[in-house]
Amino acid sequence: MIFHRSPNKRLMEEVQASGAAFLTQATLRGRFALRACVLHYATTEADIAALVDAVRDTGARLVGG
Repeated sequence: MIFHRSPNKRLMEEVQASGAAFLTQATLRGRFALRACVLHYATTEADIAALVDAVRDTGARLVGG
């Protein structure tokens, strides 16, 4: 049996390594999913947008786009 590493796991690790954001993981319906937990009271919409941008940019870089 061959196990393939989840693309989302690699994406999570790359975003974490960049220092742009810290994502964790969850399993939804048996699949690896990205999870962001926002706790700080001063988090803004711009902070969330920056997180989304970091994930999108990293994903595009990983697939060569």
